[in-house]
Amino acid sequence: RNLTFHGFRPHPELPALRAACDVLLVPYQRQVGIAGGASQDGSTIAPLKLIEGLAAGKPLIASRLPVASEILTHGETGLLAAPDDVQEWEAALDSLRNPALRQRMGTAARALHALRFTWEARAAAVLALAGQATAAGGMQ
Repeated sequence: RNLTFHGFRPHPELPALRAACDVLLVPYQRQVGIAGGASQDGSTIAPLKLIEGLAAGKPLIASRLPVASEILTHGETGLLAAPDDVQEWEAALDSLRNPALRQRMGTAARALHALRFTWEARAAAVLALAGQATAAGGMQ
């Protein structure tokens, strides 16, 4: 296996690093360390890395936690693996040795991003919710 840990990189460098990858990993944990040595429940974190991965058009493997499961469809737009099961992550990586599967999932990931997570798509979703709230309020 060829797995490279790049360590911390400034945000402007990340698109080029993602583009050079065959597969992107999003290993969210059940508990996440935060400043001051505290931790928070991993289900409450913002899925920004996952959304950036979708935009890159690469196949994703993410932790099977609500934050990722609400976005990815296992086997279609990515693969989900238990955050603490190394063998499951290995099996997911092995399945993505298939170039056709990587291409299909990467294309589906980019399409999902375009549909739900661009600035325009997010703004449209917010405006639609605001319209529903206004309509519901006017009917009372």
